[in-house]
Amino acid sequence: MFAGSASERSEAGSSNEYRLLSAPGKKRFHPSHYDDCVNRILDSAGPRKARSRDLVAASSACCRRAGADRITAMSEFRQDHYYEEGSDAGGIPPDQVEEFLAGPDSTWLLKLAFVKPDGWPMVVPLWYQWDGNAFYVVGRKRSQWVHDLAVNPQCAVCIEETAHPRIRKVLAQCTAEIAEGPAKGEGSQWAPIAEEMAARYTGPTGPEQLKASWDWDRYLVKLTPRGKLITWQGADWALRYFDPGQRPDLEAKARR
Repeated sequence: MFAGSASERSEAGSSNEYRLLSAPGKKRFHPSHYDDCVNRILDSAGPRKARSRDLVAASSACCRRAGADRITAMSEFRQDHYYEEGSDAGGIPPDQVEEFLAGPDSTWLLKLAFVKPDGWPMVVPLWYQWDGNAFYVVGRKRSQWVHDLAVNPQCAVCIEETAHPRIRKVLAQCTAEIAEGPAKGEGSQWAPIAEEMAARYTGPTGPEQLKASWDWDRYLVKLTPRGKLITWQGADWALRYFDPGQRPDLEAKARR
């Protein structure tokens, strides 16, 4: 839900890796409405920790930028069919990574993969927010995945859309940290973040509906990527999957 700078490292014909960046958004309402929602959250927050208030307040300007860029970013993708030569399939451009992760329509779930103490892998789907350096997720007091991450903080995340032909996705290996908890909503760090997520995923009434569970203990978990995000969009393969001469168009693109 927050903005950061980006630096690009490209591998021609394959996924691009980017420094973390983001901006917040809300579902199905104009970015100008975001300030009103932020103010309502802050007015009702009470004496919460300063960091939580700062994170919520900082997201407003980022949301406006993400919303303003959304139409342009969405219109720039070109691909009519699978494996189309000259399409925009490949790593997501940095300005569009921001729109994908936290724009007004960013209601994708974060799939969190981790290893349980018995050695078996597990995946859970979660709402998320992020501050330009880390993803934040909220777990219940008895969420087993939270306790598993406390034992082994190594994990990975995948955020993806399923609509063809763009099918954007962001991947990252992360280190998990229990930032807070278990804690009830009043005075917590997790409450403003949960309110933001509720508004983005379910609409303006989400934060109010969330209050029914205010006294239920939760954890705030911080997932810090190992430096870079891996991104991809479109229905095609990266150049590295082909034998020499199999995709002259991608080879030419890599030489440019």
